[in-house]
Amino acid sequence: MEKIRYHPRATGQCHIAVDDGGEVAEFEFGVMDVERDVQFPERRRFAGYYVRIEGSDGVEWIGRSTMSVVAAMRVLDDELAETGGRLLVAGLHADFYETALSEGSGFGYISGYRDAVHIMERPLLDSRARYSATVEKTRHEINRHRRD
Repeated sequence: MEKIRYHPRATGQCHIAVDDGGEVAEFEFGVMDVERDVQFPERRRFAGYYVRIEGSDGVEWIGRSTMSVVAAMRVLDDELAETGGRLLVAGLHADFYETALSEGSGFGYISGYRDAVHIMERPLLDSRARYSATVEKTRHEINRHRRD
């Protein structure tokens, strides 16, 4: 029987919505591998990515995917949704994306944000997008006046 081993890349705290309220949960994400041979445990093969969270009550959820950390996060969010919860993180935001250089690093981008965001941070899109939109509007006004 193959034994799954977890290798964390990042740990910290994230926000989840449970039972019509929010709470801070501990998270861990990383890669998984499996031992191919009991006699030679160093012979392992890549098995995918995982995201694990533990609520304040000690309940643990885990999402796994062979595709990416974000895909594992979606699996985890679906599992939470079955119990009435949601994972409130940037990696699940509709406008979140990773680039070739940021993929797998735990960071990505959200349209409207000026800087990279961690996939497990709670998105604060309103204030950052407002700032970014104000900067763009100001640039547009300056350029319009230059043309006039």
